[in-house]
Amino acid sequence: MSETPAQRRYRDDARLLAVIGAHLVGQLPPLTLRLPRETADAAVRAWERDETDPPTPESGEQGYVRTFAATLALIGLEIRDSGKPIGDDGAHVVVTLDPARVAAAVFAHECATDGMLRPPPASEASPLT
Repeated sequence: MSETPAQRRYRDDARLLAVIGAHLVGQLPPLTLRLPRETADAAVRAWERDETDPPTPESGEQGYVRTFAATLALIGLEIRDSGKPIGDDGAHVVVTLDPARVAAAVFAHECATDGMLRPPPASEASPLT
């Protein structure tokens, strides 16, 4: 598939953004975050889930969704291995995350806010919504 001149510029811009990211990664310390326990537990379940479906062709949006899901699972691993319950009732968890994973979570939030990630049909609503 050929690219238009605009698509080539966008690809060049994306590569430049990656160069900026490479410079930032070494400058950002890990971030310590406080998450609601229910959210932290759901992330751990994402890590513990076995994905056995074979790969299939996917749209660009589906590729983003899969990447976001993989990032969530890695955050779940970090929570499982080093998250600490806080508060008298343990209603929150504190975990230290790599800045790239935090950035991916923020990006997923922005995509959802902008409507780039379609909500699931009502019959498939998330247990967290």
